[in-house]
Amino acid sequence: MLLVILILMVVSYNSAPYCLIQRIFQVTANSRFSRK
Repeated sequence: MLLVILILMVVSYNSAPYCLIQRIFQVTANSRFSRK
């Protein structure tokens, strides 16, 4: 699942603005915290 998010992040970075990537990164960080 993490790999999919990473690929999505890369694709977004190439297609979407930086704001969206930052938002995704925040969500990923939240998920990481929850996992821990």
